[in-house]
Amino acid sequence: MNQTRLISAVFTLLVTLVGMYVQSSSAQDEDEQDLRATIEAQATLIAELEATPASEITLFETEWSDGLNGWSAPIEWQVVNGTLVNDGTGPDQEVWVVAPFEPQTQDYAVEAEILFINRNRDSVINCVDAGFGVVARGDGQSGYFGGILNLEELCLGGNDFAGIRLGTENSDSLSQTRYTLGDDWHTYRLEVEGNAIRLYIDGRLMAETRDNQLLQAGEVGLWSSAMQIEVRSFKVLAL
Repeated sequence: MNQTRLISAVFTLLVTLVGMYVQSSSAQDEDEQDLRATIEAQATLIAELEATPASEITLFETEWSDGLNGWSAPIEWQVVNGTLVNDGTGPDQEVWVVAPFEPQTQDYAVEAEILFINRNRDSVINCVDAGFGVVARGDGQSGYFGGILNLEELCLGGNDFAGIRLGTENSDSLSQTRYTLGDDWHTYRLEVEGNAIRLYIDGRLMAETRDNQLLQAGEVGLWSSAMQIEVRSFKVLAL
Protein backbone atom coordinates (compact mmCIF):
# COMPACT_ATOMS: atom_id res chain seq x y z
CA MET A 1 0.00 0.00 0.00
CA ASN A 2 1.07 3.63 -0.35
CA GLN A 3 2.45 4.17 3.15
CA THR A 4 2.74 7.96 2.92
CA ARG A 5 -0.86 8.44 1.82
CA LEU A 6 -2.07 5.96 4.44
CA ILE A 7 -0.25 7.75 7.27
CA SER A 8 -1.62 11.08 6.07
CA ALA A 9 -5.16 9.72 5.92
CA VAL A 10 -4.94 8.21 9.42
CA PHE A 11 -3.50 11.47 10.82
CA THR A 12 -6.29 13.51 9.25
CA LEU A 13 -8.87 11.13 10.68
CA LEU A 14 -7.38 11.40 14.17
CA VAL A 15 -7.27 15.20 14.02
CA THR A 16 -10.89 15.25 12.95
CA LEU A 17 -11.90 12.95 15.81
CA VAL A 18 -10.08 15.13 18.32
CA GLY A 19 -11.85 18.14 16.87
CA MET A 20 -15.19 16.51 17.50
CA TYR A 21 -14.37 15.83 21.14
CA VAL A 22 -13.16 19.35 21.89
CA GLN A 23 -16.03 20.93 20.06
CA SER A 24 -18.27 23.01 22.33
CA SER A 25 -21.70 21.71 23.21
CA SER A 26 -23.19 24.63 21.31
CA ALA A 27 -21.84 23.39 17.94
CA GLN A 28 -24.35 23.64 15.15
CA ASP A 29 -25.84 20.56 13.47
CA GLU A 30 -24.31 21.67 10.16
CA ASP A 31 -20.81 21.61 11.65
CA GLU A 32 -21.40 18.14 13.06
CA GLN A 33 -22.55 16.91 9.67
CA ASP A 34 -19.42 18.31 8.04
CA LEU A 35 -17.25 16.53 10.58
CA ARG A 36 -19.06 13.25 10.04
CA ALA A 37 -18.64 13.62 6.26
CA THR A 38 -14.90 14.22 6.70
CA ILE A 39 -14.54 11.16 8.90
CA GLU A 40 -16.42 8.99 6.44
CA ALA A 41 -14.29 10.24 3.55
CA GLN A 42 -11.03 9.53 5.43
CA ALA A 43 -12.25 6.07 6.47
CA THR A 44 -13.08 5.27 2.84
CA LEU A 45 -9.63 6.44 1.73
CA ILE A 46 -7.94 4.29 4.37
CA ALA A 47 -9.90 1.23 3.23
CA GLU A 48 -8.94 1.86 -0.39
CA LEU A 49 -5.26 2.31 0.48
CA GLU A 50 -5.21 -0.90 2.49
CA ALA A 51 -6.61 -2.76 -0.52
CA THR A 52 -4.04 -1.28 -2.91
CA PRO A 53 -0.92 -3.44 -3.52
CA ALA A 54 2.51 -1.98 -2.97
CA SER A 55 4.09 -0.29 -5.95
CA GLU A 56 5.89 -2.88 -8.06
CA ILE A 57 9.03 -2.38 -10.10
CA THR A 58 8.53 -3.25 -13.76
CA LEU A 59 11.55 -5.21 -14.95
CA PHE A 60 10.40 -5.65 -18.54
CA GLU A 61 7.44 -4.53 -20.63
CA THR A 62 6.77 -5.00 -24.31
CA GLU A 63 4.32 -4.39 -27.12
CA TRP A 64 4.26 -5.57 -30.73
CA SER A 65 3.54 -2.47 -32.83
CA ASP A 66 6.85 -3.09 -34.68
CA GLY A 67 6.49 -6.84 -35.12
CA LEU A 68 7.90 -9.60 -32.90
CA ASN A 69 10.38 -7.10 -31.46
CA GLY A 70 12.98 -9.66 -30.41
CA TRP A 71 10.66 -12.48 -29.33
CA SER A 72 11.79 -15.98 -30.28
CA ALA A 73 8.67 -17.47 -31.81
CA PRO A 74 7.77 -20.50 -33.96
CA ILE A 75 5.59 -19.93 -37.02
CA GLU A 76 2.35 -20.40 -35.09
CA TRP A 77 3.01 -17.07 -33.34
CA GLN A 78 2.58 -13.94 -35.46
CA VAL A 79 1.86 -10.24 -35.01
CA VAL A 80 -1.48 -8.94 -36.29
CA ASN A 81 -2.47 -5.27 -35.84
CA GLY A 82 -0.04 -4.79 -32.97
CA THR A 83 -1.10 -7.88 -31.01
CA LEU A 84 0.72 -11.18 -30.69
CA VAL A 85 -1.52 -14.04 -31.87
CA ASN A 86 -1.31 -17.82 -31.90
CA ASP A 87 -3.28 -19.85 -34.46
CA GLY A 88 -3.54 -22.91 -32.20
CA THR A 89 -1.96 -25.35 -34.67
CA GLY A 90 1.51 -25.80 -33.19
CA PRO A 91 2.84 -29.19 -32.06
CA ASP A 92 3.26 -29.84 -28.37
CA GLN A 93 6.98 -28.99 -28.29
CA GLU A 94 6.39 -25.56 -29.82
CA VAL A 95 3.64 -24.27 -27.58
CA TRP A 96 5.53 -21.38 -26.01
CA VAL A 97 7.28 -18.23 -27.16
CA VAL A 98 10.29 -16.80 -25.30
CA ALA A 99 10.51 -13.12 -24.38
CA PRO A 100 13.75 -11.19 -25.14
CA PHE A 101 14.40 -10.77 -21.43
CA GLU A 102 15.72 -12.95 -18.59
CA PRO A 103 15.08 -11.83 -15.00
CA GLN A 104 18.12 -11.52 -12.74
CA THR A 105 16.06 -12.50 -9.70
CA GLN A 106 14.20 -15.73 -9.05
CA ASP A 107 11.28 -13.89 -7.44
CA TYR A 108 9.05 -12.13 -9.95
CA ALA A 109 5.63 -12.02 -11.60
CA VAL A 110 4.80 -12.52 -15.27
CA GLU A 111 1.62 -10.72 -16.35
CA ALA A 112 -0.21 -10.61 -19.69
CA GLU A 113 -3.55 -9.53 -21.10
CA ILE A 114 -4.91 -12.38 -23.21
CA LEU A 115 -8.07 -12.86 -25.26
CA PHE A 116 -9.26 -16.40 -25.99
CA ILE A 117 -10.54 -16.78 -29.57
CA ASN A 118 -11.25 -20.43 -30.27
CA ARG A 119 -10.21 -24.03 -29.63
CA ASN A 120 -8.45 -26.21 -32.19
CA ARG A 121 -9.38 -29.67 -30.98
CA ASP A 122 -7.61 -31.47 -33.83
CA SER A 123 -4.23 -29.75 -33.45
CA VAL A 124 -2.87 -31.93 -30.63
CA ILE A 125 -3.22 -35.64 -29.96
CA ASN A 126 -2.81 -35.37 -26.21
CA CYS A 127 -5.57 -33.16 -24.83
CA VAL A 128 -3.83 -32.81 -21.47
CA ASP A 129 -1.20 -30.55 -23.04
CA ALA A 130 -3.70 -28.01 -24.41
CA GLY A 131 -4.30 -24.57 -22.88
CA PHE A 132 -2.70 -21.12 -22.79
CA GLY A 133 -1.18 -18.55 -20.47
CA VAL A 134 2.17 -17.26 -19.22
CA VAL A 135 5.51 -18.94 -18.48
CA ALA A 136 7.97 -18.36 -15.63
CA ARG A 137 11.37 -19.95 -14.87
CA GLY A 138 11.63 -21.62 -18.26
CA ASP A 139 14.76 -23.64 -18.90
CA GLY A 140 14.34 -24.60 -22.54
CA GLN A 141 12.78 -27.95 -21.75
CA SER A 142 10.34 -27.05 -19.03
CA GLY A 143 9.00 -24.13 -16.99
CA TYR A 144 6.03 -23.19 -14.86
CA PHE A 145 3.00 -22.73 -17.11
CA GLY A 146 0.11 -20.80 -15.60
CA GLY A 147 -3.27 -20.01 -17.14
CA ILE A 148 -6.06 -22.06 -18.65
CA LEU A 149 -5.25 -25.74 -18.37
CA ASN A 150 -6.86 -28.53 -20.29
CA LEU A 151 -7.78 -31.78 -18.73
CA GLU A 152 -9.47 -34.18 -21.15
CA GLU A 153 -12.86 -32.51 -20.72
CA LEU A 154 -11.66 -29.35 -22.49
CA CYS A 155 -10.91 -31.05 -25.80
CA LEU A 156 -14.30 -32.68 -25.54
CA GLY A 157 -16.00 -29.35 -24.90
CA GLY A 158 -16.38 -29.81 -21.15
CA ASN A 159 -15.03 -27.93 -18.16
CA ASP A 160 -12.27 -25.33 -18.18
CA PHE A 161 -9.62 -25.17 -15.48
CA ALA A 162 -7.31 -22.42 -14.29
CA GLY A 163 -4.07 -23.69 -12.87
CA ILE A 164 -0.34 -24.27 -12.84
CA ARG A 165 1.64 -27.10 -14.38
CA LEU A 166 5.16 -27.97 -15.41
CA GLY A 167 5.63 -27.22 -19.09
CA THR A 168 6.66 -30.71 -20.04
CA GLU A 169 4.81 -33.08 -22.31
CA ASN A 170 2.07 -35.10 -20.57
CA SER A 171 2.75 -33.31 -17.28
CA ASP A 172 0.10 -33.26 -14.59
CA SER A 173 -1.09 -29.97 -13.14
CA LEU A 174 0.46 -28.87 -9.87
CA SER A 175 -2.67 -26.98 -8.86
CA GLN A 176 -5.96 -26.20 -10.56
CA THR A 177 -9.52 -25.05 -10.04
CA ARG A 178 -12.60 -25.02 -12.25
CA TYR A 179 -12.94 -21.81 -14.18
CA THR A 180 -15.48 -20.45 -16.65
CA LEU A 181 -13.57 -19.26 -19.70
CA GLY A 182 -15.38 -16.32 -21.29
CA ASP A 183 -14.76 -14.30 -24.43
CA ASP A 184 -13.38 -11.13 -22.79
CA TRP A 185 -9.82 -9.90 -22.24
CA HIS A 186 -8.36 -11.17 -18.97
CA THR A 187 -5.14 -10.47 -17.09
CA TYR A 188 -3.15 -13.60 -16.27
CA ARG A 189 -0.46 -13.24 -13.63
CA LEU A 190 1.95 -15.96 -12.53
CA GLU A 191 4.07 -15.27 -9.44
CA VAL A 192 7.16 -17.26 -8.49
CA GLU A 193 8.64 -16.51 -5.09
CA GLY A 194 11.08 -18.99 -3.58
CA ASN A 195 9.34 -22.33 -4.10
CA ALA A 196 5.87 -20.75 -3.98
CA ILE A 197 3.91 -20.38 -7.23
CA ARG A 198 0.63 -18.46 -7.51
CA LEU A 199 -1.74 -17.84 -10.41
CA TYR A 200 -4.08 -14.84 -10.51
CA ILE A 201 -6.71 -14.05 -13.12
CA ASP A 202 -7.98 -10.46 -13.05
CA GLY A 203 -6.50 -10.06 -9.57
CA ARG A 204 -8.23 -13.13 -8.14
CA LEU A 205 -6.08 -15.95 -6.74
CA MET A 206 -7.00 -19.06 -8.74
CA ALA A 207 -4.27 -21.56 -7.87
CA GLU A 208 -1.19 -21.85 -5.67
CA THR A 209 1.34 -24.53 -4.91
CA ARG A 210 4.92 -25.19 -3.84
CA ASP A 211 7.47 -26.94 -6.02
CA ASN A 212 11.25 -27.34 -5.81
CA GLN A 213 12.02 -28.42 -9.37
CA LEU A 214 12.67 -24.98 -10.91
CA LEU A 215 14.27 -22.49 -8.54
CA GLN A 216 16.43 -20.45 -10.94
CA ALA A 217 15.18 -17.24 -12.59
CA GLY A 218 15.06 -18.85 -16.04
CA GLU A 219 13.19 -17.56 -19.08
CA VAL A 220 9.76 -15.96 -19.34
CA GLY A 221 7.17 -15.97 -22.07
CA LEU A 222 3.75 -17.09 -23.28
CA TRP A 223 2.29 -20.46 -24.17
CA SER A 224 -0.64 -21.72 -26.22
CA SER A 225 -1.46 -25.24 -27.38
CA ALA A 226 -4.63 -26.07 -29.34
CA MET A 227 -5.91 -22.59 -28.50
CA GLN A 228 -6.23 -19.51 -30.68
CA ILE A 229 -5.41 -16.46 -28.58
CA GLU A 230 -4.45 -12.79 -28.84
CA VAL A 231 -2.03 -11.04 -26.46
CA ARG A 232 -1.96 -7.24 -26.18
CA SER A 233 0.40 -6.70 -23.25
CA PHE A 234 3.19 -8.51 -21.43
CA LYS A 235 5.37 -7.50 -18.52
CA VAL A 236 7.62 -8.87 -15.80
CA LEU A 237 7.56 -7.33 -12.32
CA ALA A 238 9.85 -7.75 -9.31
CA LEU A 239 8.29 -9.16 -6.14
